[in-house]
Amino acid sequence: MDYGDSEYLKYEDILPMPVFLRRMPFQAIECCCLDIEPMDIDWNENVGDTFCDLYYGKNYMAQVCELTACSCGLI
Repeated sequence: MDYGDSEYLKYEDILPMPVFLRRMPFQAIECCCLDIEPMDIDWNENVGDTFCDLYYGKNYMAQVCELTACSCGLI
């Protein structure tokens, strides 16, 4: 799972990705939740924390409602 972490590294600390990983199909799908809006004007950190507390680490069933172009350019 991509947690969205970021880190600054020195160039010499960056290693090439192994060939077998580059040949694997994509392992993630960009998606969003439909019809979820903040009750206030903006989301705040507490909302994100609560969302994670309720949903992180659990299994869910999803229904694809719409396919649109994603930033990865696959669709």
